[in-house]
Amino acid sequence: MISTVSRMRAPGKPLLLGIIALCTLIEAACLLTEIVPFGSWNLRNLLLGYGAFWPDLLHGSQPVYAFQPALMFVTYGFLHGGLLHLVFNMMTLWMLGRVVIARSSALHFSVIYLLSLLGGGACYGLLHSESWPMVGASGALFGLAGAIVLWIWRAQPALSASLAATWKIFAFLLLYNVVMYFALAGGLAWEAHLGGFLAGWVVAWIWPRRGPKGGSRSV
Repeated sequence: MISTVSRMRAPGKPLLLGIIALCTLIEAACLLTEIVPFGSWNLRNLLLGYGAFWPDLLHGSQPVYAFQPALMFVTYGFLHGGLLHLVFNMMTLWMLGRVVIARSSALHFSVIYLLSLLGGGACYGLLHSESWPMVGASGALFGLAGAIVLWIWRAQPALSASLAATWKIFAFLLLYNVVMYFALAGGLAWEAHLGGFLAGWVVAWIWPRRGPKGGSRSV
């Protein structure tokens, strides 16, 4: 679908590694408190209470701290539900993030990533009727995918060519959500995926990327 990015402009690599390192450190600390008991204290439960996205906070429930209903639109994206969840998301971030940065800039990537986090949280809060908390970076990752799909779409000379170039990607993303939804017995936050994808698509549409100076880069 998309070949490996040959190189990435600074400060793109440190930015990606910084996000990956932060998410990894948080998950490692959570796993440590589960492997080595600290009495009844559990860091994962504490962070879920403070940083997960809780839909009921948008409907009058009492927050743990004053700005939680606003900050949870960002903090949920740095928490994960376990090691496999983290590894899958961070591998995806590295692959998609490199493409976005190489084809635009670190600033462009940062805006898409942040607004996709917000869009993922907003869509989850709007469409999810239960009070289950939501964590994970996949809303932002689907936003990166949305931006890439938009760039591929726009690069084609006609509507038919755009449809031909992107329908397989759309089909894969849809199939992924359907399969994972049933595999996780409904525990997949597809609403965040949808909101993140739409946010990334809209940002890429409103703010067109600028090609790299000195020639094109293969992606």
